[in-house]
Amino acid sequence: MDNGFLGIYATETAKRPGFDHFWLGVKSYDAKRTFAVLTAAMPESRPSLENTDQVYVQDPDGVRVQLADVAYKR
Repeated sequence: MDNGFLGIYATETAKRPGFDHFWLGVKSYDAKRTFAVLTAAMPESRPSLENTDQVYVQDPDGVRVQLADVAYKR
């Protein structure tokens, strides 16, 4: 995790075990473009644009995946 970070956060409800989401940093990232491409190509992943700079999708198991610039949280 050279120059990166690992964040582990509790789920919103204590009744659901596990973790809330994981994050992937993307080089040359453009949130609006990423959101548009994912919405068109993978609507079943339920893309959402949050805080104008982060895109979230759900993997086939329902785990949330956050996409953001590689410099996010540095």
